[in-house]
Amino acid sequence: MTHILSLCSPLLRALTVLLAACIIPAQATATPAADSPASATSDPAATIARALPKLRNLIRKGIEQRTPSDNIWVRADKQTVFDGSYDWHSCIAAHWAALSMGRLLEDRELSDFVTGRLSVEALRSELARLAENAKDIPQEGGVRIRTSALFQPYVEGWFLLLLAELQRHPGSDAAALKSLQVETEQLLLTALEQKPFPEAPANASTGAPATFLGNYRSQLFGALALQLAKPITPENVARFAAWKQEKYLPARAALAAFPAPGPRDFFDVGSMATLIGLLDSGDSAPPAARSFLELPAQLPKISEIHPVGAAISQTWPHAAAAAKDPNCRKAFESRLAEILVREDLWAEDFAISSHWLPQFLWFGIALQTESLRAAANAPSKTAEAAASAKPKPKMTMMPKPGTPAPSFAMTDRDGKPVTIEQFAGKVVVLDFWATWCGPCKEAFPHLQELATHYADQGVVVIASCTNDERAKFDAWIDENRAQLPNLVFAHDPLERSPDRASAKLYGVMMIPITFVIGRDGKVCKAVGGYRKGEVLVDAALATAGIDVPAAVLEQAKKDEEARKAASKAPKAAAPAKAQADAPTGGK
Repeated sequence: MTHILSLCSPLLRALTVLLAACIIPAQATATPAADSPASATSDPAATIARALPKLRNLIRKGIEQRTPSDNIWVRADKQTVFDGSYDWHSCIAAHWAALSMGRLLEDRELSDFVTGRLSVEALRSELARLAENAKDIPQEGGVRIRTSALFQPYVEGWFLLLLAELQRHPGSDAAALKSLQVETEQLLLTALEQKPFPEAPANASTGAPATFLGNYRSQLFGALALQLAKPITPENVARFAAWKQEKYLPARAALAAFPAPGPRDFFDVGSMATLIGLLDSGDSAPPAARSFLELPAQLPKISEIHPVGAAISQTWPHAAAAAKDPNCRKAFESRLAEILVREDLWAEDFAISSHWLPQFLWFGIALQTESLRAAANAPSKTAEAAASAKPKPKMTMMPKPGTPAPSFAMTDRDGKPVTIEQFAGKVVVLDFWATWCGPCKEAFPHLQELATHYADQGVVVIASCTNDERAKFDAWIDENRAQLPNLVFAHDPLERSPDRASAKLYGVMMIPITFVIGRDGKVCKAVGGYRKGEVLVDAALATAGIDVPAAVLEQAKKDEEARKAASKAPKAAAPAKAQADAPTGGK
């Protein structure tokens, strides 16, 4: 085995350490015979180590090889940096796999090869292709070809993983890559939000039930990519959390019970859902003993190869749980070795399988390696205790009732200045919100009613957009201003800066939050969060001397009681009820 190790010693040495493989005698000189299924399962770590150089070479070949090609952009005579690996999306996956392999296995040559190909300008051009993925691309002679819309959100998921991986490599332009990542997150989130889940709705004419898909249209792979890459901006974090709350979590029981993959599925739906849950909230590790899909007796045709990918994806939850559960680690390594022994399925025909299945195989190895590395690098309890004993940085406190309301400058849609002082002598309702915050926007109709009803008593409502880009504020106002004519909309020019007024002056940690400021310019009360139908802000106006109807004040007491009851509700017994009743807000 020394001969194999000498081909790529840093790479295999790192893998050997991470997998805790058997020690290889230094005096061995002959390359061992190919594994049999029995030997693979008896020594799976060694089988994985022996297969790794071939995986590496196939992944690199998938980047460099130009033919055979089914690349949609090459066929359209367009320039693309992802012009190998048979098709466009598989070439993106190959770049991610090679880059990830270079980092995790300390293969600097492989890392440099990939990073040398991927300039920020080239990636920006590829992102533009993603953005136009709903369009057909005309070819000469009037022929129209497939577009990446057919591969959504699959292609966005791989591109997002690639951008996140690039930022972990020395010398990368982290700021530019983060900007591209944010845009990719937005494309991916829009796809998840706009498409149905299950992806194939029920068909009334045929009687077919709604079906989850394990192919290019799988929302679970898009969600997995987001989970691994981790959304950057608060807006994207909130959007992803909303997707999980509204679509993923209600479907978990159905996903867990979903049957075996169909002939066109290359993901196992149940395993993908398990993996997302594991990464999201530290769910219990999946059982090591389970029925894996049967591998075909011989290499299928290209139209029949997808179930092999589904069989590989079944191992991913076990890989991710390797550090937490020895049984999961054993199950992953044993099953992976069984698949690796079958080189005819993943390494012998480039057009059918070896342009994409090596990436799937490496994906599981990467998940396990990251899991083991994170566990090895986890701080000890002693270190955690020492860290917790250190003084925490002081947080800006919210202004207390009776103290002057901090003044700051905002601008309206036309760029004109807006300040609290402009409304001296009035009762100001200062509401902090953002275009990405669902509960904030849900509260606006009520604030509009409030501004209208109490206008004759000198009440004015300023909706201060915080932690948000100016362009998004302008676009939202242009679309919604007509429905909210009595609100004064303004934007904090410091946008997402730590010095923005909501954070620096008002100590805001969650939005929406609404401050009632009296005619004397002092804070009367703050109301955080909003649930449809609440009148807590109306009641807060009474503390500023506004005449509020008794019935509204009575309703506000009930709203307060409902909030208290929701906060005390046992979440384990009734999680859905507790979340539904609790006032909502976005960070």
